[in-house]
Amino acid sequence: MHYAIALMKPDTSMKMMDSTMHIQLKFTEQDAKAVHHLNVLIYQKADTTNVIYNKPTDAHVHDQTSEFV
Repeated sequence: MHYAIALMKPDTSMKMMDSTMHIQLKFTEQDAKAVHHLNVLIYQKADTTNVIYNKPTDAHVHDQTSEFV
């Protein structure tokens, strides 16, 4: 399966240290098949052991519409 990933949020506005932001990604299966098993992992570039975001806790996603937001 081949997925396209679009970053919906955050936008390009300035972010400040210690602020929170909403993350929204759109996964689309390019052949219009079901979307399965997704996980988003964000970590510090200088220290890859410092995981900032790791979701969803259950990566098994089964969306027949070929899109998952």
